[in-house]
Parts: sequence; C-alpha cells; structure tokens
Amino acid sequence: MTGHGWHTGLVLRTEDVPANLLPEVLDFQGVEFGWGDEGFYRAKTITPGPVAKAALVPTLSVLHLAGFNGRVEAFFTASDLVELSLGDEQFEHLCEFLLESFDRTGETPDNLGEGLYGRSRFYHANGSYYFPKTCNVWTAQALKTAGLPTRPATSMTTESVLRQSRKIGRNVQKSASWGKRAALTGDAREEACSKLTFNPNANRLS
Repeated sequence: MTGHGWHTGLVLRTEDVPANLLPEVLDFQGVEFGWGDEGFYRAKTITPGPVAKAALVPTLSVLHLAGFNGRVEAFFTASDLVELSLGDEQFEHLCEFLLESFDRTGETPDNLGEGLYGRSRFYHANGSYYFPKTCNVWTAQALKTAGLPTRPATSMTTESVLRQSRKIGRNVQKSASWGKRAALTGDAREEACSKLTFNPNANRLS
C-alpha cells in the first residue's frame, strides 16, 4: 500500500494478476492503482475549488494506473509504504474488486490520457466520489474485499488506512513530514519512490 499525502494506492506485481481479470495492465511488470475524484485527481495543482467540490458534491471518479518495469526501487521516495501478504484466493478477490472499479460501459475502459507520474494513465471508474466516500475508503474496501481486517467506514484519511495496514503488514517506509507536505502540494509527483522488493513465495501489495 502506498500513501501520498491525501491519497492512498495499491501496488501489484502484474505477473501475479490473472490475464482474464486485468488485461489492461499486463504491459508492465508492476502497477499502482489509485481511485479518486476526477477533477481533483487530474488537477495540475491543488486549489480550494476542486477540494470543496470533491468534498461536497458527488462527482465522477477515475482510476489512476502507474506502471513500471523492473524492480520497484526508488519509485516513491516521498511516500509511506506498507507491505501486505495475501493468499491466492485473497489476491483473486482483490483483482476482482479492481476489475469492477473500472467503468466498462464500452468494450474497454476509457483511457483519459497521461497520469501524474511515470508511465501512468487515467481511466473512467465506477462509483461517484463524495465525502465520506474518499479514495482512502476505496483502498480500505479493496483490502477488506481481499479478506484483510480493515474498516472502510472509519478510513476517510490516509493516516487511518496506514494505521490499520501497519498492524497487519510490514512497514517498509514512513515518509518524513516534508515528504507529506510535498505530496499534498504536488511537489513530489515526479519523484516516484519505494524501496520495495517482492517475495516470490507470496502475492504482495505495497
């Protein structure tokens, strides 16, 4: 699991993902998934307008997929990172949750263009964004669907999801306060980072 200031996400190794579930991510060896309000998530800078709209009015949502090849080293230098282990059945449930998060009104999810960092893209997603249904609630719900003891109803903030994840996983990296400020202002978006390695004997999220 990743924590970027206001946002959380999930990182998967794509060779573990069943091809019939998530074919759109198999161009990469690894990928980070994040969900959120379209206007806020895609904004070049964070301003009060998109923040207020996302909090007060149900809005369209998007998925952000950031892909990478090779080992995931130094990819999210300003982020919190927690490693979580899943069994095969748990991992399959997680993949199904991610699959259902895409808006598949058409034959394939709509590619909305370039994402925030690295080799990333935005896609239309299912569900409206509104408070308290935040990106962090989505992350907690994904983990709960996978069978982990998270509480989506009390997971509105990044810190709340991180606290729950650290109790059941391995803390890989805790961001410094300057890193969190950078993530909140968007200064760290180009500094993708994590000192994460994958255990070949288990499916991993980070």
